[in-house]
Amino acid sequence: GYSILEDEEAFAYTATVRDDEIVLHTLGKYIPKGSAVIIAGEDNSISMKRDDYGYPDFSVDNDLKGVDVPTARTTLTNNDSYELYMLSNKNNHFGFHNFAATNVPARKAFFIVPASAKAREFTMVFDEEATAIRELRMTNAESPVYNLNGRVVRGNNLKSGIYVKNGKKIVIK
Repeated sequence: GYSILEDEEAFAYTATVRDDEIVLHTLGKYIPKGSAVIIAGEDNSISMKRDDYGYPDFSVDNDLKGVDVPTARTTLTNNDSYELYMLSNKNNHFGFHNFAATNVPARKAFFIVPASAKAREFTMVFDEEATAIRELRMTNAESPVYNLNGRVVRGNNLKSGIYVKNGKKIVIK
């Protein structure tokens, strides 16, 4: 995996697609091996280090995908029975846009949805109160609680510390 350096004002996010909605989840500063993430920070230059020993790898709920080498889009979309949405800036609109080019570039976050879904561009919102995709409903049903390493914390009696729930930081004293 990789770790975002502690002095960086940046965090990694995963995303899940549920029917007609997308929810972003704060993963923290550690990115498990093989996980596609969105990294949001104060600037465009974020320092990370390879960290195979600092944290054990763990699986996360994540519908984001990625490739390590340029890959034909049709191999990822089952010959276009799915549509691929890639994080990009298109016509001064930063968000997930339908990607129709021949090859998907390496190390870019994307997700796929059935072509029958007739999805459109999705705008991401990162603010102090919530992290979500505009124009989609955000669910608040029994959402999991994460520690700052991105691990799900079970149980109702949380120890003192900082946790993340529904994209919001919560402090337990």
